[in-house]
Amino acid sequence: MTLKFYQALPNDIEVLSFDLDDTLYQNGDVIRNAEQAQLDAVCELVPSAQETGLSHWRELKWQVAKANPDLCHDVSLWRLEVIKKGLEDFGITEPNAVEHVYDAFYQARSNFTVPAKTFDVLTKLATKYQLIAVTNGNVDINKVGLAQYFVGYYRAGEQGCRMKPQPDMLNKAVADMSLVNPSKVLHIGDSVSSDIKAAQNAGMANLWFNPTGNKYPRGYALPTGEYTDLRDLLSLL
Repeated sequence: MTLKFYQALPNDIEVLSFDLDDTLYQNGDVIRNAEQAQLDAVCELVPSAQETGLSHWRELKWQVAKANPDLCHDVSLWRLEVIKKGLEDFGITEPNAVEHVYDAFYQARSNFTVPAKTFDVLTKLATKYQLIAVTNGNVDINKVGLAQYFVGYYRAGEQGCRMKPQPDMLNKAVADMSLVNPSKVLHIGDSVSSDIKAAQNAGMANLWFNPTGNKYPRGYALPTGEYTDLRDLLSLL
């Protein structure tokens, strides 16, 4: 489908704000590969760790979050703490070991190819709008080739910003760009509970990326609109 609107789109939009993971590229396999790379690095240090498998580390991740909820606002620090705790359980306390395992994860986490369609659409949208990236994740946008398209990059955990659906990053973008009103920003993302809610909390119009045609979840205010394919956004030109 083309863009489908539930509310009128403001006519003074100057900035398009993009979520990254699962909005500009599919991220599921990337994270699974990165988690495997993390486990492989652990097993280099502790071969017996192979017996616990990935499920052990996924469970540990939520244990660490429960003990320190604020870590969830910075996925890099959160993962470092998980790795540190996991290695300590195996009797390894050297800081270099934590860095080695994290580096293995992070290198794999940004080891993928962004679809050519994404670059094409961003190039065309940038002829009319300023583009920014607002993410809860920690992909290296330089490594995957996206940095050149954005005039601003906001990552949860940096500069005191909490992750979406908190509006911190979007509010900061408005302040940094000296925008008179948040209505000048259109936030675009795949997650209703994260992206759409954050935009609504910040007083911004928003578009839900819904590639599989899912029904909108109950209990959430409707987005400004939705779309199923990145090329649909070219109708904004």
